[in-house]
Amino acid sequence: MRFDFLKEARARLNNHVLLDFYPPRENVISATLYVELRYATGLPRRVRHMLRDHSVTLYVFRAISDGTGSTPDLDLVASQRVPTAHGGWRRLNLTPPSGPLKTDHRLTLLVDCVGCDTLVELVLFPPNGSRPFLSLGTEVSRSRRSRRHALTCEPSTTQCCKQPLWVGFKELGWDDWIIAPKGYWANYCMGDCAARRTPDTFVNFHTHVLEEYRNRNPYASITPCCAPTKLSSMSLIYFDPDLNIIKTDLPKMVVDECGCT
Repeated sequence: MRFDFLKEARARLNNHVLLDFYPPRENVISATLYVELRYATGLPRRVRHMLRDHSVTLYVFRAISDGTGSTPDLDLVASQRVPTAHGGWRRLNLTPPSGPLKTDHRLTLLVDCVGCDTLVELVLFPPNGSRPFLSLGTEVSRSRRSRRHALTCEPSTTQCCKQPLWVGFKELGWDDWIIAPKGYWANYCMGDCAARRTPDTFVNFHTHVLEEYRNRNPYASITPCCAPTKLSSMSLIYFDPDLNIIKTDLPKMVVDECGCT
């Protein structure tokens, strides 16, 4: 999962600001746009109560330019009717039913709100505060790595391996403050490290020394452990206590490889 926050508003089209995003060059298999609806400043409570039974419709168009400087074509990629019972962030799925969202280095969007007025406005490029952002799911590239460190558990596997594990934030009761992603592959390590191994399977030379010592001293209380040998970070977007949107990268959240240490 990747996140792309709005960096600039390049131009206008029909009095609408064009929003430029710069997604990764990988094949984007899912895309969700987050935009904010905001009540007018100082809106009386009775007026807000009246808005509880109203709604607006958000439309997202992709602006496609032919590179000649002419007016870009607009392609509708999402529309959604949302209630105005409260202000805050709204989520719009941009992934077309036909398949992955095809992007080049820049993705230009036009967002229109039918029903917005002086009471409820769509916040797209505020001088202060959070800007719209994209949550992107991309295809995982499979790199060639040594299987002795990247072995994934199979039903017949008994040696140390990586066991896939999906953790959903809703199951943890965290979906009320974590915006994206909805969960992630945390994974964990399991399996046997007792079998005698060849030197090329050791994680490092220290492990090799301990293995030799254990083999020469079978009664020594040294037992190799199947544990993570490589972990990677993950990106998280969440609300802080003041309902500000925070994006952070958490280190050592995903188990990528396991080994006997």
